[in-house]
Amino acid sequence: MRTFYITFIIVIVLPLFKLEARDVTQNQLDSLYAELKEAAYPNDSIMMLYNIFDASSRGEQKKLARNLYSIAKRTNDIEVQLDILRNLGNIYLGNDSAQSLIISEAEKLPSGPEQKETLMFLRLLRVTTNSLMATPEQRQRYMSETLNKYKNRDDNMSALNQLEMLYTLCVYLDAAIQGELLEKYMEESEEMIDKLPFGLYAFKNMFYAHSALMYTRSMHYEKAVEADRKLLGIMDDLEKEYNRHGRVFKDFDRNRYICYRRMLYNYPALSRGDIEKIMKRIWYLVSCNADLRADFQSRPLAEAFYYMAVKDFVKAKDILVSLLDCDLGGNEYLRPRLSEMLCTAAEATGDKELYTTALKKYVDILKNQIELKSQNRYRELQIIYEMDNLTRENERLEEVTALAELRHQKFIMIGVGVIGVMLLIGVLVMFRLYRRARKLSKGLSKTNLALENERNALRESERQLIDARDKADSVSKMKSDFLDNMTHEVLEPLNAISGYTQLIVDSIGPDLQKRLEKYVKIVDMNCELLNTVVTDAISLSSLSKDTLSIVKHKVSLNKICNDALSSIRYAPKPEVEVNFLKEGVSDITIETDPTRVQQVLANLLHNGAKFTDIGNVTLDYELDKKNNIISFTVTDTGSGIPEGKEDVIFERFEKVDPHSQGLGLGLSIARQIAQLLGGDVVLDKNYHRGAKFIFTLPLK
Repeated sequence: MRTFYITFIIVIVLPLFKLEARDVTQNQLDSLYAELKEAAYPNDSIMMLYNIFDASSRGEQKKLARNLYSIAKRTNDIEVQLDILRNLGNIYLGNDSAQSLIISEAEKLPSGPEQKETLMFLRLLRVTTNSLMATPEQRQRYMSETLNKYKNRDDNMSALNQLEMLYTLCVYLDAAIQGELLEKYMEESEEMIDKLPFGLYAFKNMFYAHSALMYTRSMHYEKAVEADRKLLGIMDDLEKEYNRHGRVFKDFDRNRYICYRRMLYNYPALSRGDIEKIMKRIWYLVSCNADLRADFQSRPLAEAFYYMAVKDFVKAKDILVSLLDCDLGGNEYLRPRLSEMLCTAAEATGDKELYTTALKKYVDILKNQIELKSQNRYRELQIIYEMDNLTRENERLEEVTALAELRHQKFIMIGVGVIGVMLLIGVLVMFRLYRRARKLSKGLSKTNLALENERNALRESERQLIDARDKADSVSKMKSDFLDNMTHEVLEPLNAISGYTQLIVDSIGPDLQKRLEKYVKIVDMNCELLNTVVTDAISLSSLSKDTLSIVKHKVSLNKICNDALSSIRYAPKPEVEVNFLKEGVSDITIETDPTRVQQVLANLLHNGAKFTDIGNVTLDYELDKKNNIISFTVTDTGSGIPEGKEDVIFERFEKVDPHSQGLGLGLSIARQIAQLLGGDVVLDKNYHRGAKFIFTLPLK
């Protein structure tokens, strides 16, 4: 896959700039430099420098591009500045810092269609660089972030920005899976390109080169040929444009050679006339260019495809044998198809020995391809799964937003209704008072007294409302105080029961003591169960009020683990063994809240012991100093988590077994406390011999 991706980078760059000039002699270069010295105006210098740039090797082009940009900047020639920046972006492909400076320079130029498309092109080159240099994990993260942004994009986002975001996603997908999902987004990108009101050749070149290679790899012959035809059309337009401006040394021979050769590879989509026409063009290019001639002779791919297309299997067979014995370089992705062609040619010519050998090699290649495609399909399904989860999460958020908006509108309607009723009452009262004033002008004092009484009644109503509100607040506070007081009022008696039970056993004779020992364990176990229920209820109250305190300090990691194990000493059944894999390992110190960490571990251990009838419950941890995290794992051999319940178990009052002990709060509280500590608690869905929970925590 890495070879495919590097090939994609090379093919993107090739259509934009040729590798070498068309048989330019040193005398011609000297003549161009002499003309440059005679140039009287900056615009003449620009054209001379362009011709020298086109005629020079790639190594010389860096310096020439900087000189061109400097002159264009002095003359305020924006079109030339943008063109040179695009050239520099390709020249420095793979150099992230240089590409960043080039993008910054482009951002300073006046805004316009060409400036915007140039910025998009340069940013996509940088994305290509980052994707090429990134690790698989980083590439997966970039892809997920881009997918999330694209799915949640603003409806008012410009078409150009949407296209940039979508093609960025295609670049990361091409580096990761190269499957149906990539083809879907490439087709969507092409639809966006067709709708653009203007078009820059640079980006279209990049896109169609990518499309042609992608469809060639996936053996979509018609689509690959169509992409190459569009690519050739763009080259023709560019060449005419360059010639019109006097850039006579700019040519696309090598680019056309690559396109024609790839079209021959996709010969099932070509007519016999097209095949002959394309091969003639290749022979013509090879005859005019020494570099192409050397490539054609050392790796005669075009001839192999041509002879297979015209069914000259005798000639094709010898060429295919030599090709499969050599290094294909950036064309390594062609090896499976070349092997298939050799089998066809050997069978058609009756060469059974070669056919047997070629078929065996082809089968081995197919096995590797099937394995690679399986891996790609698996990664593609993972991405689709993440997309589905993202879609469901967005739908949930939209539903929550809609409900909040509905509640807000309902509140406004109630408020407007109350105000309307109050206004209506006020109007009626005022009207009544007005009529009364007119009819009873002599009884003014009596009217005033009535108004005073009504005012007092309103004040009384207000006072009653305030009292009702205060009572509600008081009830809420009493509930919270009640839960807080349970720590002392319930936990202290529980501890006393456990302690005095043990004291009674210690005070009697040894014979009777042994008989009562198991009852003491039963008492202790039930006290601890009740202790856990009360602690969960208190923690739930604190989490609901955002008052759960987190006090971090340096503490022994092994001590936290041993304290958590001690807290469940009576929970496991007799046939269950509790293990701590780091027992005896050298201790380390971490900075955290030991009480909360122990609470999370105790909840996970208790959960494992509760659902394990036979086997073991194991506590372990691993340090990841690079990412500054520690990962605790609690693994059991119990009944496990039923399918479909993997996420539900972390909700409040949710129980896998309705008849089991507890309130269904342990896992919910464990996750919330872990998140307050900067970590998380998740279920390992790949573990199927019971249940395995992973508790991650920052080291500092």
